[in-house]
Amino acid sequence: MKRFFLIIFLISLELPVMLGCGKTIEVDCYEKWIYYVLSAEDVNYSVVSFDHNGIRDSFVDFLDRVIAGKDKKRVGRMVWRENKHLHIINLSSFYEVEPEKMIYDFKKGLENAFNDKNVSKESRFLFNAIMHFFDDITIHSMESDGLGINWKDNKIVIPTRRKEYYRKHNIDRYIRD
Repeated sequence: MKRFFLIIFLISLELPVMLGCGKTIEVDCYEKWIYYVLSAEDVNYSVVSFDHNGIRDSFVDFLDRVIAGKDKKRVGRMVWRENKHLHIINLSSFYEVEPEKMIYDFKKGLENAFNDKNVSKESRFLFNAIMHFFDDITIHSMESDGLGINWKDNKIVIPTRRKEYYRKHNIDRYIRD
């Protein structure tokens, strides 16, 4: 009799999935994370699996392609990660751009994400991904002497306030990821 109830219980758990009432999604890259965020309210997912490290790796590759752009061969790797710490080389290291501009833009973007402010869709995904998957960003502003021989790495660390954001929205279960 116990076995009968166990079988009925297991079937009741699987029945919605078998009948197509729910949908399973594995989110293992940045592109799938965007899809999930856009469609989570419209689609009834019965099971959602997140590979946080896969999403981080995919996001770093995406951001590296965007920042380096067509100069990828000349500038090399511009974005990398060490666990939950994101590193970005400031564009001012290669172009005539003030280093403070990029730092300001990242601080402002993260603040908007933290406060759930309405910004463009592209900015929203960029800064929400950084806030959700990384504890901080280190922006490396490379400066050289007039001859380009001696280089100095000025690092600015910007906390994402990820754990604080999760507590604010009562989603503590993600803090460990």
